[in-house]
Amino acid sequence: MTTELVVLFPYNANIEIVLDDLKRRGYTSNSAMTVPLHDPSESPPTIAAVGTGGRSNWDIGFVLGTIGMLLGSIYGFVWPGGPVLWALAGLIFSFGAGVGLDWLLRIRKIHRRRKRSGIVLWIRCDDAEAKRLQTWLADFGVDGIGVIGETSGLQG
Repeated sequence: MTTELVVLFPYNANIEIVLDDLKRRGYTSNSAMTVPLHDPSESPPTIAAVGTGGRSNWDIGFVLGTIGMLLGSIYGFVWPGGPVLWALAGLIFSFGAGVGLDWLLRIRKIHRRRKRSGIVLWIRCDDAEAKRLQTWLADFGVDGIGVIGETSGLQG
């Protein structure tokens, strides 16, 4: 009886070592397959996404701009220049800081998400060999191992 192993590897050199060892053990392209995973490209939401529950590029800028404008108009009564000038200055500065902060958070999130991609290795083998391959593959720092046997799949 044949068993299929589905193994998720992170992007590193271990996948090359495993593939070379599998070739030496006699696994061909008919019994082993690799598929690289990629993050789906996400387009940034537009300003219209605010009303639909999505996130916009300007959300943090709007919030910080409002706070800056409020503080500028409050303290503008005390500072020279008046509340209108300081409200505009607070709005412009805080909005710019908010958009910059939102941009930095998005870049950080994109880089963190890229690290989660990996390579899926699909191996078809005998039941006896499947147990040995599972323990052998676990030594290579895999993210997960799945076994597809006769009890897997949809039952009618």
